[in-house]
Amino acid sequence: MGHSKTGRILAGLACLAFAGAGTAAPAPNAAPAAIACGRAANAVQRLVCTDAPVRALDAQMAGAYASALRRLPAQRDALVRDQRNWLAERDDQAWALRADPATAATAGAELARIYRERIAFLGHAGEAIASPVLARLDQALSAVDAQGGDVLTAPGAEVAQEQRYDSQAELLAHLPGKPTDALSHRFDQDFVGAGDRTLAWLPQAGVGGAYVVQGTADCAYWVLFAREGGQLVPIDTPDTLAGNCWNTQGHLAEVDRQVVALQVTRGLLDPSQDWQVQAWDGRSWGRAAHLRARFDHVLRIDAASCATGVDCAAAKAAALDYARRHDREPLPQTLADAALPAAGQARYARMRALAKSADAVAQLPQPGQRTYHGLDGYGSEAVFFPARLGDEWVLGRIGHGHVGWRVAGGWLVGFWRLDGDRLVPLAGVAVASNPGGFLLAAPLAPAFEHH
Repeated sequence: MGHSKTGRILAGLACLAFAGAGTAAPAPNAAPAAIACGRAANAVQRLVCTDAPVRALDAQMAGAYASALRRLPAQRDALVRDQRNWLAERDDQAWALRADPATAATAGAELARIYRERIAFLGHAGEAIASPVLARLDQALSAVDAQGGDVLTAPGAEVAQEQRYDSQAELLAHLPGKPTDALSHRFDQDFVGAGDRTLAWLPQAGVGGAYVVQGTADCAYWVLFAREGGQLVPIDTPDTLAGNCWNTQGHLAEVDRQVVALQVTRGLLDPSQDWQVQAWDGRSWGRAAHLRARFDHVLRIDAASCATGVDCAAAKAAALDYARRHDREPLPQTLADAALPAAGQARYARMRALAKSADAVAQLPQPGQRTYHGLDGYGSEAVFFPARLGDEWVLGRIGHGHVGWRVAGGWLVGFWRLDGDRLVPLAGVAVASNPGGFLLAAPLAPAFEHH
């Protein structure tokens, strides 16, 4: 039985409704430039300063930022805010790399990649965009307001409508034409294993495809075809539709009578969106074009669970305050340096000692009704801190949500009380990092991850 869909909502493009509410005004002063290695004050700064290639990239990034400030005076406030956000994202990713035994040895190389991406973005921010589709998108981003907007809902644009089927036989029975033997072979070869099949079709252009989503990474595997006479013949799968996994989705669309394959990637730990597009000329797919857009972000309570007797409103307010402070500098000392009175230091030390081996602190606590159903495990980057709830100092923990290799944005904030030799959960609060207003965009070199 088919399942009707009026076009899969474009994961990135539909997110143009991010803008507006809750976004703080841009800071007027330029963000810090290169790290002063003579005064390196934290683990990330020391990692940068003791790795010669990364230290050189840090200086190069500072130069690229200064150049962008001079080149884009009308976008200064957006650039300053974006740079401050990026510095926090860098600290977050670098600390996570350093804290995880599996990545500690290669943290410098990965941090270098993060720097090179930022240098490229700063160097190309504000440049003209050659791709007509991405130029249209850039115009929509610049004009977006609190009501949102979507480049592919404008006149002259159409997203392939999609229909999902329970089996391959059902999908094949609903193809918009007779498949050639070569196309049937492609389906038999590429569509193996279980999973729903989804058909995408652009009737005016006579171009379409089908995909199946498989594996723990939710990867989409495509078979594309075009109509020739009354038959459907296979066509190549472009890079934009290969390797579409988890936070990356591929789409077929027609923009100004031009068939395009569009790849949309959402940032996992930052509010960025990447669009990569290739055009079909009737015989082959053209070269890819790539646009990265950066948005501000806003922290909001997503869910909370509190033990009986706990003031949940106060716990949520405290969690949001801690998350905002940690979000600005996501490093161990940011909250660990709380003004804990001397009388509470021994108690806190006892809680920390118990936490080292306690399974109770491995996940976001939900001592009351279970209200959060996302990734709820703490990763190696999560940090403990002394937290104040009402008149009591308790154990706090903050980090991203993890399940296996998966990680989510936003923050999980948990609170526990010491009860004899046990840590008793008091409250767990999930703080979402919601994209805010559009800041900057830059055309970049194509980049694909194939699976």
